[in-house]
Amino acid sequence: MRWRPRVRTVLLTANLMVLLFPLGGVLLLRLYESVLIRRTESELQVQGAVLAATYRSALLGELKRRKIDTRGYGFRRRWTPADLRGRMPTRRPFKPLVPSLDLSRDPVYPMPPRARPPTVPPDEAARAAGAQVAEVLRQVQRSTLAGIRVLDHRGTVVASTRTQVGLSVSGQDEVRRGLAGERVSVMRKRHRLSRGGSRALRRDAAIRVYVVIPVIHGERVVGAVLLVRTPATVRRSLVRRAGFLVAAGLAVLGVALALALVASWTVSRPIGALVAQAERVARGDRGAVIELGRPGTREVRQLSRALVKMSKAQEDRAQYIRTFASNVSHEFKTPLTALRGAVELLGDHGDDMSTQERARFLGNLEQDVDRLDRLVRRLLELARADVATPAERALVVGPMVERLVARYADEGLDIRTEPGEAATAVTMEPDALESILGNLVENGRQHGGEGVEVVVSWRESAPDRRQVELQVTDDGPGISEANLERVFGRFFTTAREAGGSGLGLPIVRALVEAHDGRVTLRSKPGETVVTVSLPSATDRR
Repeated sequence: MRWRPRVRTVLLTANLMVLLFPLGGVLLLRLYESVLIRRTESELQVQGAVLAATYRSALLGELKRRKIDTRGYGFRRRWTPADLRGRMPTRRPFKPLVPSLDLSRDPVYPMPPRARPPTVPPDEAARAAGAQVAEVLRQVQRSTLAGIRVLDHRGTVVASTRTQVGLSVSGQDEVRRGLAGERVSVMRKRHRLSRGGSRALRRDAAIRVYVVIPVIHGERVVGAVLLVRTPATVRRSLVRRAGFLVAAGLAVLGVALALALVASWTVSRPIGALVAQAERVARGDRGAVIELGRPGTREVRQLSRALVKMSKAQEDRAQYIRTFASNVSHEFKTPLTALRGAVELLGDHGDDMSTQERARFLGNLEQDVDRLDRLVRRLLELARADVATPAERALVVGPMVERLVARYADEGLDIRTEPGEAATAVTMEPDALESILGNLVENGRQHGGEGVEVVVSWRESAPDRRQVELQVTDDGPGISEANLERVFGRFFTTAREAGGSGLGLPIVRALVEAHDGRVTLRSKPGETVVTVSLPSATDRR
């Protein structure tokens, strides 16, 4: 069977997809913010490495010119476990610059403390080296827009793109770590927020990236380069990529329309088809409801099948009512016509009739009234059988059969039993079982003729003993092949002169099927056997 999604699955999927688009957009923006910050960090690291090498070269030149021993200049580098793991036998390990800032993981520190006058002024060599690279810093800033400061080994600014030369920034944590030999990247708040745009789109505008690259000579830290820059804002990046965003928005709109079409195809279209079928049924069209070829979802397929079954049941019921009404009218018409004729004759010629003639007409009237009475009682019995429901009561078969045999024996019928086990029981009300057995025995008497013998037997079927088989057998002339398929039809009888109404076997079948059983018939000249199988209740007692 082909798999079909449920309606709730389709709706839930569509809603989740619509919900995931904005959530995905927010997530992408957050990721893009981190990308912008990390790209800024990478650019500052590269610039800082180049400037650190430039300052180192200038400083070593000044130290050599001033004949200062470089082995005691600066502070001894503090090695970290990461440095030790990365060291190589050449003592000149490659130290790749790897950006590591993550907006969702790393803290954003407050604004840095103000630069203060140093407790010890920088030496002349550091000041002279700073003066040599000052122009380089200004040229670099024109292209990169980064704030750059070159520090001596005590944290005093010796060259800057700002007016902080001669002041100390050693109070910043990242500067202290950098002067100990560590490459440091941190995020700090800006002193001013840019205006315009939503807060979600301009959060990174309130952040600055600080990168410190130590200047190392041998095992000593002789200075550091401090670089600061504000990352590009997401808002500005989005403006630059307006075309791409428009295309992405159109793509999202297309996906939303596709989801709407899918939901319409899987839900609205088949439901509309079912509504159209229901309207055709309401107009009286026969055969208007057929199972949908493409139901879309499991519930719609189930609904379509249920409507087909319901429509067929309604059509069958309507046909049954029409046929039933026709048969009832036909059955009632004959005795009513006879009654009308007899009443008219008695009314017109009653005074001229002899006593014997009036008695004969009154006898005919009584027979027709009895026939109508039997028809009414049979119709009521059939109506009850059609609406019968299974019972949970366990009824022992034997006593019910014995009472029935005694009643018919008193009426002169040759009837005997072939009992089964004493505890054999069925799940049925007494009046229902009595109606089944009574109709079967009566049917045998009416069709068997004079001297017919009827045998009633019952037993539990082997091997599971879950069914009880009731058999009513008569030794009458049997049923012809032509009539064998018609005997369960309503109002069909070949014993109308004997009082047959054609409703006995239909009542039996309706009652048996209402109790989850089945009835079968086989016949040949000299033997007719009706077998009724009913669920056993012996194991429930």
